Amino acid sequence: MSPKWTFYSTPVSVLGGGDTLADAKAAYREALAFALECSVAELPPIAEHTERELLPDVWVRMALDQHQVDRQVAYEVLGELLKAQPEVIDTLATQPAASGDAIIVASRADDLIASVQEQMTSYDAVWIASRLDDHFVSWVPLAGGDAEGVDVEHDGTLGQLGLNSESTIYDLYRLVAAGQSFATEVGPRDRVGPRVLV
Repeated sequence: MSPKWTFYSTPVSVLGGGDTLADAKAAYREALAFALECSVAELPPIAEHTERELLPDVWVRMALDQHQVDRQVAYEVLGELLKAQPEVIDTLATQPAASGDAIIVASRADDLIASVQEQMTSYDAVWIASRLDDHFVSWVPLAGGDAEGVDVEHDGTLGQLGLNSESTIYDLYRLVAAGQSFATEVGPRDRVGPRVLV
């Protein structure tokens, strides 16, 4: 029987699980300490997220932080959107993470782009979604330079657009609203990949 809660991490690859969230967190910290050859007390800061399956092969990732209510509302509005407009699922499928699943990162407009980049490998593409009100979510895709279908030469980088990891998600939405194409810097290569703009 597989555990109720499973975990994985980036950039250090650690996998496992537990029957409760507390068990999974403890197992993760022990496994990460082993991988980093340090004690649990010496671990660097850890950003924790949960992923919930919204639809088959479509997952919503939410940070475990003080803004969980906003992220939960984004999750609910996305669920309503995908039920009302199932054709959007096909769009999500064009931007898969390295796992092959569509990953939607529930963010706040004032979150830094770095908060999403830290959740990605250079092979991932994710969708960023932010609640604007109780019935509307703004979203935009980001991809690493090695993600499927990336054409860095064609689409440029965030830096070329005057953005960086300290820019906000809102800054990114403004460029999308203006019809700009963009990509995100991920991993050691410091290059980015474009994605279809929604």
